[in-house]
Amino acid sequence: MPAAADGAKALKHLEHKLGIVMGQTSADGLFTLQQSECLGACADSPVMLVNDLTMCSFMSNEKLDQLIDGLKSAEAK
Repeated sequence: MPAAADGAKALKHLEHKLGIVMGQTSADGLFTLQQSECLGACADSPVMLVNDLTMCSFMSNEKLDQLIDGLKSAEAK
């Protein structure tokens, strides 16, 4: 599957999980979905940048769920 299709699938999953669309922030203020410039890692798609600092590769729906749930748990502490 082309990298763009992988990214679109990951975005759709995140939008559903967070209840927001690209450009919006979740009601709890923890998550904002923003499009980024090319990260130069098409072979590792889907790829995302978390907090403009950490690049995450091969983000399956399961890995996306783990990331979101982990970030929510860390914020709750």
